[in-house]
Amino acid sequence: MSCGCKIEIASVKAPAKKDDARAEPEIPEGLRETYAKAKAGDVGAQYELGTCFMTGKGIHQDFGYAMEWLQKAAEQGEPFAMYNIGILYSCGHGVKQNCSMAQQWFARANENGLVERINEMKAKQKSQES
Repeated sequence: MSCGCKIEIASVKAPAKKDDARAEPEIPEGLRETYAKAKAGDVGAQYELGTCFMTGKGIHQDFGYAMEWLQKAAEQGEPFAMYNIGILYSCGHGVKQNCSMAQQWFARANENGLVERINEMKAKQKSQES
């Protein structure tokens, strides 16, 4: 089954076994401040950290940690986190592929202002270019 999604897979660690306690992730120096803020509940840092784990940008790619941090941000209403959770469900990364769940997360992202936030970002970028 394909929901039409493709995420570039960097080097991915094997998922932890169900019996294993999940250890703290190894956080590179460049993300330690973001990690500390995310642990303290900062929604922007949670989203950023989840996205880094999802893409492998600046850290070892781990879809389980990506989902964990994106869900924390989504619980605080971050629409981009909700959208990325939809992507993970669409692709089956870190979770069993489920197009229905993906669509539900995409809808939640829209209900929480995803389109408005994208338009704000575009307007801000356009005004900076002028």
